[in-house]
Amino acid sequence: QGVSSAASDVYKRQVLVIDKTPAFRDYIAELLLRNKTEVLWASSEAEAEGACARQRVAVVVINTSMQEINSYRLCQTVKAIRPADRTSVIFLVSKSSGYDAEQARQAGSDGYLTKPVAAHHFISALKKFMHLPR
Repeated sequence: QGVSSAASDVYKRQVLVIDKTPAFRDYIAELLLRNKTEVLWASSEAEAEGACARQRVAVVVINTSMQEINSYRLCQTVKAIRPADRTSVIFLVSKSSGYDAEQARQAGSDGYLTKPVAAHHFISALKKFMHLPR
C-alpha cells in the first residue's frame, strides 16, 4: 500500500506543458520547484500524447497559440488516454485568439488562463487541480 501512495504522490506532482519553446516550461519548473513538482514538456500533439501514455500526469497545460496543434482535439485525446486518472487540462489563451469556450467545454477542458498570466495566478490554478497546499 505504501507503493501506491508514493506513486499517487508523484502523479499528483507532474505537469505537462505543451509549448513551442522550452523557455516557458523552464519558467514553470522554477516556479514549482518548492512544491517538488516535475514539469514535463512537449512541443507537438504526438509528443504530448506519448508523454501521457507513458506516465500519469496530473495537469496538462496547452498553449493554444500553437497553430500546429488542435488544442480541443488534444484535450479530448489526453482525457481518453487514462480516463480513470482524471487528468486536468488547462488552456493558455491569448486575448486576441479565437478561443471557443463551448468547444473547450465539450472537449473536456478544466479551465483556461489568459496570457500573459501572473505567476501567482498560474501557481494557484495548478495547485487547485493538483490538490497541493496553498
